[in-house]
Amino acid sequence: MVAMATFKAFNSFCVSLVGVFLYFWQHFPDNHKFITSHRTAVIFHSRQLTMKSNIFYLLLSFLCLNSLFACNTDKDLMAPDRSPISVSFDNESGVYELKTGRQLTVTPIVTNAVNPRYKWVDDRGTTVASGLTLSFSSQTEGVFYFTFCVDADNGSAREEIRIDVLSMVIPTVTLPSEMQTTVGRELTITPAVSTGGDESAAYEWQLDDTAVSSDTVFTFHADKEGSYTLRLTVSNSDGSGSAEMKINVTSGQDLSVSFPRSEIEVLSGRTVSLAPIIRDTIGLTSYEWSIDGRLIADANGTVLEYTPSSPGLSTVSLKVTDSNTSRAASVSVNCLQATEADRYRPATASSSADRVTVYEFRPAPGQFIHQISATTATEACREAERRLANNQTVSLGAFGGYITVGFDHSVRNISSDYDFAIAGNSFRTSNEPGIVWVMQDENGNGLPDDTWYELRGSETDKPETLYNYSVTYYRPTAAGSPIAWADSGNLTGTLTVMPSWPSWQNTGSYTLSGTRLKARTIFSTEWSNEPFDWGYADNMGSDRLTDSENPDAGMNYNYFKIENAMSASRRPVSLAYIDFIKVQCGVNSTAGILGEVSTEVFGFLDCTMNRQAE
Repeated sequence: MVAMATFKAFNSFCVSLVGVFLYFWQHFPDNHKFITSHRTAVIFHSRQLTMKSNIFYLLLSFLCLNSLFACNTDKDLMAPDRSPISVSFDNESGVYELKTGRQLTVTPIVTNAVNPRYKWVDDRGTTVASGLTLSFSSQTEGVFYFTFCVDADNGSAREEIRIDVLSMVIPTVTLPSEMQTTVGRELTITPAVSTGGDESAAYEWQLDDTAVSSDTVFTFHADKEGSYTLRLTVSNSDGSGSAEMKINVTSGQDLSVSFPRSEIEVLSGRTVSLAPIIRDTIGLTSYEWSIDGRLIADANGTVLEYTPSSPGLSTVSLKVTDSNTSRAASVSVNCLQATEADRYRPATASSSADRVTVYEFRPAPGQFIHQISATTATEACREAERRLANNQTVSLGAFGGYITVGFDHSVRNISSDYDFAIAGNSFRTSNEPGIVWVMQDENGNGLPDDTWYELRGSETDKPETLYNYSVTYYRPTAAGSPIAWADSGNLTGTLTVMPSWPSWQNTGSYTLSGTRLKARTIFSTEWSNEPFDWGYADNMGSDRLTDSENPDAGMNYNYFKIENAMSASRRPVSLAYIDFIKVQCGVNSTAGILGEVSTEVFGFLDCTMNRQAE
């Protein structure tokens, strides 16, 4: 940071020279004509060289030097935001049904627009609304088209919707096809219902053919195992529509223990942090660790720090016992002959500081997931990679969604300085924090299949921060329908604002895990996601290295230090370099009409390539 201060001082010195020069030029005019732009000056015409010319060239030299030095500061490594304006609606098809005489209100969500101006025009080009929201009603049947127009300083966008006005609108109902829960656990079921604007429609929930509720949302719980059929019928004066789903209930909480991988490879001399996933403990719980069958007397917690004494394989086991039962799990630890220095990949003349390979892209459902259309996980990675190369947004969706990237070289750990940066689009009231993880390619196979180390942030040691938290998402039966979720803490909910299911995720459900921060989503006169102090991507923390509140939601970087890496027990880990970076959405929250809190990334930057190691 001393070097950065020196650069800033040098920059201020050059700016002062500019002021002196301009004063001199103003008071001693001649026939030189020039214009100045950022850190450069171009002379268009000169009749003769004067003393001022010499001063000008001297100043130009200072400015060039200043530009050269400034290229090494973290702030000036920031790239301009090239993300296109995005417009989305609460109906993915863009087709709305409305009964005659009723009113429909449509409010789109606009992102990446700088100083936007909005209007709605009909199919004749007549402006029918001058703001963000369209309110429409008609006494006669027909098909009506409207175009939403955004004109901003950084471009424009046009999106069309269709409104079908009908004399009769029979309700349509959509539910998740299937969900799972355990005995005594509550599930909140939120349906997707269209009634053509009829707010008087009646709801009837039936559980195994027995009427149980008339509310718009249903909370389910069962006292015994089994498969239950839940049916919702919605009726109005024009008719009724219905949908049903299965809820499978298993026995109450059952202790489970597992390791994320069956084998872990570790470099010679390094300590590996073993953190199994332990679920559903009841009452007093004990932990017994053993290595190759030998009990470790002083190891009685949920995490084991293990340093192999020599290269080779060893088996580490954990037995967990609670008030009801015992469960055990094992993992193989392969200590390699190689050292940390053996795996280092230096940057070359062809290396890039901002081009990355995407190795994994597994977002949670969310309103912007449809921006990446793919049929396989490999296609999704390549499309995400293309978007990052163009500094376009890649949304990670709701909690747990993540992306894993790597440069074509190792990123060095420069002591007490920032080593890499991640671009997001946070601004004062929009902070969607991403947990950052780093990894060395310890086994040297070029893949992110070694040990992840989370980077410490401002929330790391706070009691409300949860580790190994998980959320299971359930596929909806129709595009745009609410997406149900259930978490590892027996809480349930739904994503309701234009949620998209990843097109390449073919299973009926999937689970994402990671570190969860306590949400800072608040509502006063409008929704706001408040910032965290430091240590997270897509967040207005102090590690943005700027005081700007980014009112136009442009791309901006958070900077990170490898020296903040920590083990699963949150002890510091010394890494000379890293090879892979993972960003994981770290909050499970929704902000009303704004939808789910979803970390967004625009790019990655190696800050060390133009810097000499200390």
